[in-house]
Amino acid sequence: MTDIEKIKSRMDSYKGQELHFCFHGSRNQVEEFLGTITDTYHSVFIISLKEGQFIKSFSYSDVLTRKLVISSKSSTDISQK
Repeated sequence: MTDIEKIKSRMDSYKGQELHFCFHGSRNQVEEFLGTITDTYHSVFIISLKEGQFIKSFSYSDVLTRKLVISSKSSTDISQK
């Protein structure tokens, strides 16, 4: 099982749970938000944001490269377990 497959499996197990996300974008931009993983697909997963009716999508490689760090509400990093 590859690292991407392990991350996809982990994202499947977190479906429906409210989590904290921290995305490290370009030019040192950091975006933090609360959301719920609603769907997982072959290459991406979908996050429904807590604030309003917005959704975001990320690839599993974003988690692998630590551009997206996922933690539980108790601030425990769960993206690399």
